[in-house]
Amino acid sequence: MVLAMTICRWMPHGRRSTITMSGGDTWMRPSTWKSSSSTTLDRPSDSAQYLLAESHFEMDEYIISASEYEKLISQYPRSPLVEEGEYKLGLSFYELSPKYQKEQVYTDKAVEMFQLFIEDFPNSMLVSEAEERILELRTKLAKKEFQAGRLYHRMGEYKAARLYYQSVLDNYYDSEFAEESQLLKADSWSDEKEWAEAQAAYQGYLIRYPDSDRVDYINRQIEYVKKRHQEQLAKEAEGERGGVFRLFDPKDE
Repeated sequence: MVLAMTICRWMPHGRRSTITMSGGDTWMRPSTWKSSSSTTLDRPSDSAQYLLAESHFEMDEYIISASEYEKLISQYPRSPLVEEGEYKLGLSFYELSPKYQKEQVYTDKAVEMFQLFIEDFPNSMLVSEAEERILELRTKLAKKEFQAGRLYHRMGEYKAARLYYQSVLDNYYDSEFAEESQLLKADSWSDEKEWAEAQAAYQGYLIRYPDSDRVDYINRQIEYVKKRHQEQLAKEAEGERGGVFRLFDPKDE
């Protein structure tokens, strides 16, 4: 006689599986019994975790892929897959980086992750690609600051404009927007008729960029603001003298 039975799925974590036999009797398997593969099922291997992250990346689900790459790095720090996983973590944030006009949270995060990757794997074949990505992302960040400065400049908000120009000079001095920021910073002082500050800023330009093709123009600007500054000082001195004379004007007696 063939014994027929139906086996229900064995559920872990305190539940019991049920085996129903042909006669209607049941037998309960204790939940403490575990198969030899239970540990593997509870926690995927490093390769499985990597492939999971890769699948989300290939489906353009970059927020999820970033989370899965982070799990790979934190759960399997000694895995040979961590090198590429750390690079792809940065690449996930890179793909999430929006146009420069928008908030750049993901751009900052991508730069941070690529820099960390270079520090952790300085001999990796992917370092050159990471460096190229960093340059591209930093250029975007510099452009955002620069364009904000120009906007305030056109609005006549010179102090605010200079804050953004200075941000480019301090944080993105190696970007293509740094030289123009130094020039426009000087122009903003000139537009505000702050001649002494304008002269100092133009001279600062020559110090930073002595080989620029704008050197002749900058020198002319320096002469112009220097002349205007001298005129301003002379006018102020004349006004002070006039004020003294008025104090002792006999007509006032």
